Amino acid sequence: LLGSDGAKAQQTTWDALAEVDPEMLFLMPCGYHLADTVREWARTPKPDWLDELSAVRRGAVFAVDGSAYFSRPGPRVIDGIELLAEIMDPDAFFDLAPAGGWTPVD
Repeated sequence: LLGSDGAKAQQTTWDALAEVDPEMLFLMPCGYHLADTVREWARTPKPDWLDELSAVRRGAVFAVDGSAYFSRPGPRVIDGIELLAEIMDPDAFFDLAPAGGWTPVD
């Protein structure tokens, strides 16, 4: 929703996030492993209105291992797609994601 096909990743703003009000939010900063992403999310100052975001209200904010599954071309990209599929539809894609590749965050 905030990126452009074929374009390099870019920094975004809280206001841009509020405008799209996503149903799910995936935290996958380039080069960050899962533990790093969780730690950075916890220490990032967040706006007061964040709890009003649809993804936050639904408990659908997830940290994923961006470094392992999304930052480099290769076979692990398929694992990343499977990881996202399991998060988005766990009934249809149960036990598909690589173990330890993602976690819900507050």
